[in-house]
Amino acid sequence: GGIDRRYNLVQQLLQGEKLSVDSGDLLYKSAPVAPFLEPQWTYQASALIDAYNKLGVEVFTPGELDFAAGFETFRKLIKKSKFKTIAANLYLEKNKQLAFEPYIILEKSKRKVAIFGLYGDEIGVPEELTIRDSVATAREMVKLLKGKADIVIALTHQGLEKDEALAKAVSGIDAIFGAHSQSF
Repeated sequence: GGIDRRYNLVQQLLQGEKLSVDSGDLLYKSAPVAPFLEPQWTYQASALIDAYNKLGVEVFTPGELDFAAGFETFRKLIKKSKFKTIAANLYLEKNKQLAFEPYIILEKSKRKVAIFGLYGDEIGVPEELTIRDSVATAREMVKLLKGKADIVIALTHQGLEKDEALAKAVSGIDAIFGAHSQSF
């Protein structure tokens, strides 16, 4: 399948230090997961996490399909990951605390790279979560991270049009790596 081809391609083309990220919709094919498929699909999701661990993925921002079997199933699955799950605008409904770490700072080629996660504010979430405005959150993140890092990256799951609007609305983001659009 695709994971082994991806691994071989990365090994052949990218020598030296790498930054490996994922912008979501990794774990499931569609939502919601039909009850009779949940055991099989959750097993496959677990295998994907193992594969991403071996690929060296470092940072992940979830998409709506990652929650297809429910928030608690997602939390259980992601515990076995070696990569960091980030989202600066996803909050727990019950206590209004961040559901995930908002950002990570990595050192790459002797430069500090800050990556913050954004989930599309028009995409549905499980009832355990609530979303805050992505543009306002991005502004807060850039303000916080500009003094801590040489490069600031937004890792988003909101779609190409929203990413383009984000780039225009928020100065200080050096790159946006996004997903959700089915246009590629």
